[in-house]
Amino acid sequence: MFGLVFSLCWILLNQTNALGFEVKCPAHVVADRNSDVILNCSVVPSKDLSGDYVHMTFTFLHESKKVFIWRDGKFATDQDEHFRGRTELNTKVLKDGNISVGIKNITEKDEGNYSCLVMFSGIKKQDTITLLVNSKTSVDPRNDSFLDPKSLTTGGIVGIGLSCLFLIGLAVLVVGIFICRRRRTGDTDQRNDQYEMVQDK
Repeated sequence: MFGLVFSLCWILLNQTNALGFEVKCPAHVVADRNSDVILNCSVVPSKDLSGDYVHMTFTFLHESKKVFIWRDGKFATDQDEHFRGRTELNTKVLKDGNISVGIKNITEKDEGNYSCLVMFSGIKKQDTITLLVNSKTSVDPRNDSFLDPKSLTTGGIVGIGLSCLFLIGLAVLVVGIFICRRRRTGDTDQRNDQYEMVQDK
């Protein structure tokens, strides 16, 4: 009889503690396009979601799409097709009250607000995290630093300036040599003409 009363009190105490939880998420997370991202939320105060609270249900929703569902200690298959095969739960951190769901190969379509819903004994708590996707233009990485003025250092700018001055100076020198040769050729022709005129006389 005493054992039965103790068990009932223990169950009631656990449920009472569970009803006092809150769900907390970071405000936002930023990830590059085509990379993987991890969405985190935590139960406060911390509870072992892999043990005593195995009957908790937690769900990640992207707008109205079901991203990931964990029900009664296992993955539920009623998931939106867009996220099927792209999500993974880190079960190692469940004992610390952390819910960590990874999404693979994200695109701009994945950007937006994600709701983390945790439900236990009919009580549902939730918080929201915003995923921001950093889109990058595909360029040749060998030319990326050259094309982007922000990536040029002071030394790089000075080097480019000196190179331009050198090329300009070289061009002037070549033109000057060409003009001098033309003038010398003209003077030689003129002297030859005068010499021929003197001989004719």
